[in-house]
Amino acid sequence: MRPSANSGGPPCVAWSATLRTAAHSRNVSSHSEHPASRCWATRARCSRSPTSRAKSSQSSSRKCSCPEPTFTCAIIGPSSAAETWRTRSWKNHKTARASRAGDDSEFQAAAGPPYHARVPGLLEVTDLAVAYDTMGAPVLATRDVTFGIEEGEAVGLLGESGSGKSTLLLAVLGLLPPRARVTRGSIRWRGAELLGRRPSELRRLRGAEIAIVFQDPNLALNPVRRVGAQVAEVVRAHRAQSRARCRDDAVAALDAVGLREPDRIYDAYPHELSGGQRQRVVLAQALSCRPALLLADEPTASLDSTTQADVLALLSSLQSRLGLAVLMASHDLGALAALARRVLVMYAGALVEEGTPAQVFGAPRHPHARALSRAYPRPRWRQPLP
Repeated sequence: MRPSANSGGPPCVAWSATLRTAAHSRNVSSHSEHPASRCWATRARCSRSPTSRAKSSQSSSRKCSCPEPTFTCAIIGPSSAAETWRTRSWKNHKTARASRAGDDSEFQAAAGPPYHARVPGLLEVTDLAVAYDTMGAPVLATRDVTFGIEEGEAVGLLGESGSGKSTLLLAVLGLLPPRARVTRGSIRWRGAELLGRRPSELRRLRGAEIAIVFQDPNLALNPVRRVGAQVAEVVRAHRAQSRARCRDDAVAALDAVGLREPDRIYDAYPHELSGGQRQRVVLAQALSCRPALLLADEPTASLDSTTQADVLALLSSLQSRLGLAVLMASHDLGALAALARRVLVMYAGALVEEGTPAQVFGAPRHPHARALSRAYPRPRWRQPLP
């Protein structure tokens, strides 16, 4: 609901940033459902009576009349080509300025989320430590690991073999081997804690919201089953639909990853496919239910250089087209530079450096990151042959 052209005065939109009591919650929910309760004279969305709103409409005061300090009010100046607004927050009372071109959607986007001061990220790992039980003392595979991933973000996890990359990915999905256990820390998915969940809850999460691509497709695929049936099995586990519909979805997933003749590939066995085709089948299996996050554990390590480039180009295309968040673990700097927009460097089970690929590869700060950068082969310019 927008004010009329002759209403005059600056419109004010008030929302609840946080509610101290249940009475405030009832007032906000009641007036937000009825446009008539929006007061355009003082431009405040509040729970006053119609009589008090009529009296306030005769006032020329530009001050917001929200009764409680638990409200965040945005006061907008007169309508013009370039209007400004300022926000008074109950929490920090800081002043912010942003430009407005007369579109309410832009104003709401600049103002931020109306009811949550902080929107949780897609995946948040905090102070995570994983230990393996041995004959002697437990061995820490990861320690004090803290990072986050947002929607649609591509993050690379760089580290040498044995640094804890695969253990970290398995811990996120709850697929740690029996001898491994999380000793401390937190793994939150969309703000909800994953550690301590029942196995049935984690099974509903795997494949539907978080998927994983393992390093070796020969071990990821069942050698005595057709690859199409293995892709359709993932769809059938998370969607209540017929077998024919699951087959159609599996064929569509095989076609989406760039496999030619997906109907023929559907009826093939793993040994009848090349290494690149098997890796694409594993990728189709992971993306068949359109998850929000894809965990890739060195997906190009067992492929030749030409097939590696094709798979990385496919991952980059799917990530941008589907808005997919990707966490790819690798020791190949070139593979991470081609896909990731942020790189985490892991050494001896701990994250030691974080930054963009240009920062990590061009000007690394940690000694281990500098050693990895020096180990990456760089082409040298040579004189052309006569």
